[in-house]
Amino acid sequence: MITSRDRLAQKRKLNRIRHKNKKNSNRPRLLFCKSNRYLSAQLIDDREGVTLVYCSTIESDFSSLSSKKDLKAAKVLGKLISDRIKNKGIKEIFFDRRGYIYHGRVKEFVVAARENGLIF
Repeated sequence: MITSRDRLAQKRKLNRIRHKNKKNSNRPRLLFCKSNRYLSAQLIDDREGVTLVYCSTIESDFSSLSSKKDLKAAKVLGKLISDRIKNKGIKEIFFDRRGYIYHGRVKEFVVAARENGLIF
């Protein structure tokens, strides 16, 4: 059972990661999110407070996949968002895993994005 104390600790961790990026880097932040049904990723410029690129498994590019939240979907999402980021002319980014463990879908997403030429 997740208590309010656990949620507060998780929120502090997320704020700490976001603050480190905002303070020490000029690179945009690649945010990866998981829900019970879909995966999504967005590239955020924290200095301006705007979303530069967004991609989700809800889009029609993922209609051929049987599941929109498994490892294969994470890999396709990583390739697709890295292509969109490269089209914007951005090569170096800061990856924000939002407290998720670097394993499974998160790892597949990052590996696919790195294979397509993004520098973390």
